[in-house]
Amino acid sequence: MRILLLVFVSLISYCCTAASQTIPQVTCGGESTMIMNDGTIVAMGSNFYNTVSQSASPIIAQPSEYICDRRWKMISAGSFHCLGIMEDGTLWGWGSNEYGQVGTGDTLPVYEPRRLSEATNWRFVECGQFTSYAIAEDGALFGWGMNRAFQISSDSMRSISKPRKMFEHIRWGSVSSGGFHTLGLSEEGYIYGWGMNTARQVMPSDERFVPEPKKLLPQKVARIAAGFVHSLCIDSAGHLFAWGSNANGACGIEQASEGNGVNQILSSVTWKECIAGPEYSFGLTTGGQLYAWGLNQAGQLGLGFEDYNVFTPTLVEHESAWSSVAVAEGFYLNGFVYGTHSVAVDEYGATFVTGSNFAGQLGLVENSVRSWTKLDWIHEVSADRSCPSIFLTEGKVVYDSEEECIRIQLGDDIDEEGFSLYDAYGSEIDVDREVEGSTLLMDVADLQRKRYFLRYHSSGGCLERTVIDIVDP
Repeated sequence: MRILLLVFVSLISYCCTAASQTIPQVTCGGESTMIMNDGTIVAMGSNFYNTVSQSASPIIAQPSEYICDRRWKMISAGSFHCLGIMEDGTLWGWGSNEYGQVGTGDTLPVYEPRRLSEATNWRFVECGQFTSYAIAEDGALFGWGMNRAFQISSDSMRSISKPRKMFEHIRWGSVSSGGFHTLGLSEEGYIYGWGMNTARQVMPSDERFVPEPKKLLPQKVARIAAGFVHSLCIDSAGHLFAWGSNANGACGIEQASEGNGVNQILSSVTWKECIAGPEYSFGLTTGGQLYAWGLNQAGQLGLGFEDYNVFTPTLVEHESAWSSVAVAEGFYLNGFVYGTHSVAVDEYGATFVTGSNFAGQLGLVENSVRSWTKLDWIHEVSADRSCPSIFLTEGKVVYDSEEECIRIQLGDDIDEEGFSLYDAYGSEIDVDREVEGSTLLMDVADLQRKRYFLRYHSSGGCLERTVIDIVDP
């Protein structure tokens, strides 16, 4: 739903071109987006493990075709990996696999979709940060990947690298995987939760971990959404509830707080969808109105203003009704939270994006946008947008940890003014630069040790990005 010790950077791949088609499903990874239309996929994001393209480039900022020989029924993106169900009911996985989250029985990365079982009766998949789930037609739930908070098994905290049947006493309808906790919805319509509970994101108790599914509400529930450290659900009467961490307003409570009990949001509104991201939330009403609240440092709420946190659910203005919303699958890296973009589809199938675009994950030229921006090219990808790669050429761009600078080899076809450095929220970083002979030097000695993104945007329209990890020598 939202979902690298690597970073997702922009690639857009598109296999269908009919402008009249609608977009039925959107899922977001850590810094990636996948949009499925008529069994084919549009994907934007990093390509370190060929997550969104079969290209050799780890970072692709231009449209490119992908997986056109497969037709999909459902897809889900985690922070670093993907799962999909094909139209024939088979289960597939690919991407980063350090915790066994792809499900191949080992921890080796998987660079193209690989079938995970002989069964043809799969109907639901869900990727969490480093955890995976799938549900068969008979309601059986399977899980694999990271298990540090008992997200999959209460036997131990060891990772599990192959699909394992879970909690067989319940027939499952769906699950939603958060940072380190999970919500499950039974076929009967009751909500359960398990996993990490340090912010009371599973249930209002002092238990640090909840290793077995606990029934959370007495009434039946229609929708569930697990955020990084908070949870949302909508009951059968259309009431929206939130609990867990409200440090950034994700629970819709007016003051920052931790460990909140179940709180009803806008009791006068009838809700049909809830979406939980890394410390921010969306709610969609039965009339197609969209509300947003929580963390907004990169503009991921799309409200158009600069507020870092939004504690009150706020209406997102739009000329037509909204159909669906997807949010980034957040992840921690070197003490920082990544995953601050959102994607929405309106009732006419138009796709809109907002938030951080530091790695091109929105498919825009801008490094971030704070209002919902329409992707006009989504149905008409032009082959003329490609350009020669600078960052793929060995030795062209080097981070020198000893001299604490970035060295960029220039040439007649490379514009030195086209290079700029950004942080994870799309803010440009001002650094001293000088040219020595044919080398551009960017001084990064005073920068905080974390991940940055180097962008090249030439006067001719060529746009590329790469990752720069600033580390101690």
